[in-house]
Amino acid sequence: MREAALARIAELDLLDDRKVAEGHVRVRRDRKGRFALARELERRGVDAALRDEALAPLDDAQQGAAAREVVARNAWRFATGDAFKDRAKAASFLARRGFPGEVVHAVLEDAFGDRDGPDGDG
Repeated sequence: MREAALARIAELDLLDDRKVAEGHVRVRRDRKGRFALARELERRGVDAALRDEALAPLDDAQQGAAAREVVARNAWRFATGDAFKDRAKAASFLARRGFPGEVVHAVLEDAFGDRDGPDGDG
């Protein structure tokens, strides 16, 4: 019985690691960065070559757009009035979601401008 079920799943092409990895990335790429997605795929047992292939479309432009959207959706978290703290919170927030450092830096420059000093004067 078990072998028949597994054979049927294989026949329907439902045991394809490539499709699983690509679907996982496609569904989550607007909320998470490539580092977090790579960790998730690794935990799911997807081998390194398939992970790299599934993550290939996530270039800096795509990741930047996704990170900007994440910051915009969560802007309330970064609106304490203290630009230095808001920027630090946003950086930490994006880093925890697996976005690359250069993407985080660029997004924060767009979102907070030159206000990176505690007194807001850059």
